[in-house]
Amino acid sequence: MNNDYLKEKIYQKIKEITEKNEDWMKLSMPNWEKGEKEKYLKSKSDLKIDYTFFVNFLDSEFSLKNKKILDLGCGFGHISFLLEEKKAKVFSLDIEKDFVYVVNLKKKLAESNIKPLIGNGFALPFKNKSFDIVICTHTLEHIRDSFNFLKEVNRVLKIGGILYLSIPNYFFPFEPHFKVPLIPFLPKNLSKFLIKNFFYRKGLKRINKKWEDIPFLESFLLELNFIKFFELEKLIKKAGFKIYKKNFIFDEEMRPSKKLLLKKILKIFRFYPFETRFIAIKNEKVF
Repeated sequence: MNNDYLKEKIYQKIKEITEKNEDWMKLSMPNWEKGEKEKYLKSKSDLKIDYTFFVNFLDSEFSLKNKKILDLGCGFGHISFLLEEKKAKVFSLDIEKDFVYVVNLKKKLAESNIKPLIGNGFALPFKNKSFDIVICTHTLEHIRDSFNFLKEVNRVLKIGGILYLSIPNYFFPFEPHFKVPLIPFLPKNLSKFLIKNFFYRKGLKRINKKWEDIPFLESFLLELNFIKFFELEKLIKKAGFKIYKKNFIFDEEMRPSKKLLLKKILKIFRFYPFETRFIAIKNEKVF
């Protein structure tokens, strides 16, 4: 296929996916209709967003060359293509068929050997001890039964295999999906009341919508699992892993910016990184 045709097809598919919940985007990104939408669509259409520092870190720690890696909850596949640049054998899996469709289009564009699959994290379509590394970034917070999800990850990892796991840091009062404070510490019904009547009140009025007009808002809020650092560490260990590294900060996150002073303060308290991160190693115990 012609590259320009593929690029346009990728762009249009991501636009279609995005517009299914465009009201949500308008609320969570105030500048959505003033250029933010186009910026978002272009970045998601790229083969790679700049996660280079993250992939370079993993490569320096474990050498990714010839490693069989599962990108679990791959989304549009940005990390997968960077992993392949390190000569890894990459499987990209997501439960959302539209995401996997986009990864397949990107695969054709890049003439890649990535293997995209539709699959459920509770019943991965792989044999026991299939992978050297499983990467799961910002997926677990959307899963209620974290323990059984982690057990299934354990099943497909080889003994001594590596799990990289990251979620938003829910010890911070700010919730990054809704971009509002407080709700990680409150009951879901109270969170709904505050978002509906205070945090999103002006936004809903601006787009001439009521909370009830956007059912995605409530279902998404109820789905979120505000799992905290200590809880997650216990679950990882219970699921048959030992902790290799936790709550670490990438050097690139300390680059000069308006938030550099805040970052330096946060770095002192290693309990508060910018997201909750774990690298864990599968124990010999197998479920």
